Amino acid sequence: MNRANFWRVSVVLAVATAIFAAGRTVVAAPKQPAPFAVVLADDDDTRGDWIGTYGTHGYVLCGMRSPYDLSGGAGWPPLSYSVATGDPEETARAWRSSAPTERDRSVLLEPSGLKRTAASWDDHGEVYPLGQGPDLHVQISIPDGPFLLSLYFFEIDWIQHRAYRIRVFADNLHGEPLAETEANNFFKGKKR
Repeated sequence: MNRANFWRVSVVLAVATAIFAAGRTVVAAPKQPAPFAVVLADDDDTRGDWIGTYGTHGYVLCGMRSPYDLSGGAGWPPLSYSVATGDPEETARAWRSSAPTERDRSVLLEPSGLKRTAASWDDHGEVYPLGQGPDLHVQISIPDGPFLLSLYFFEIDWIQHRAYRIRVFADNLHGEPLAETEANNFFKGKKR
């Protein structure tokens, strides 16, 4: 697959948590289609047991090796992605919980399937007024053809009743979003 045939998709989140995965190809796409996105129903059942269901082409487990992400998958070339905040003075951070997680199905399994690690990206939003950002901006290159882009949300360590707006853009946050939705009520874990 030629790198020139990759779409650049920008996803804007207000604090992303845990899994950011480009899933499996569903059907072949026609040559040079216009980018589009469709919001699918939430998956409240899979929770942290994503292996074999999500991320088969590629996955990024946010902050799982804090300060680094854990990424992989069968796809080649690997997923190209970046994460930043909406404030140029504020860098995105990786955060990993030290709480026991072995029996908590809301916490993502590591790719080996042997261990669960609670981790996330953080925008340092706690120092800003409520609802004032700076938010996380994630860019990921997705190969031609249909792909499932899955974001996983869960509450780390304590219930915070968070709700996030998710917007998907074709390129660099310009123009109208291709899709827009919210993630909320994810205490037990939810894929969006």
